[in-house]
Amino acid sequence: MRGLVEDVSEFYDAANDIGAPSEVAPHWKEAAAHHGMPVDTTVFDEDPPQSTDPASVAFAAARLQDRARAHRYLGRLREAVATEARNPNRREVQTAIASEVGLDVDLLVDAIEDGTARGAFEADLTRARAAGVRAFSSYRITGPAGEREAAGD
Repeated sequence: MRGLVEDVSEFYDAANDIGAPSEVAPHWKEAAAHHGMPVDTTVFDEDPPQSTDPASVAFAAARLQDRARAHRYLGRLREAVATEARNPNRREVQTAIASEVGLDVDLLVDAIEDGTARGAFEADLTRARAAGVRAFSSYRITGPAGEREAAGD
């Protein structure tokens, strides 16, 4: 796991000329035209996420409970923002989705509020930096022929 945008007020994606939440919507629409998946970009006008960290911390909290459900949770957080125009940083969105995928909502909130989830997320950031991750998506694949890395742009 790796946070993409810690603080949107300090963010600029030169490759896509994105420096504000409102500039994300055209990028998502362009991508949707290529991959054919639906997107609802009104979240960037109505309630834009200011950081990817809160949703990442919530995922870390979910992963502390149950890895399989946590991955369903992450998928639903992504769907919530991309197709339902819901801000995944809002606690009510995080808890509703946690309940939907069968996570213990109280444990999720406790892990977020007591810093346990933040610590797990920070450990992920440390691993990503140590591995030299600088692009998304990045994968490290280990098999019979050894280890290989694949990174996006």
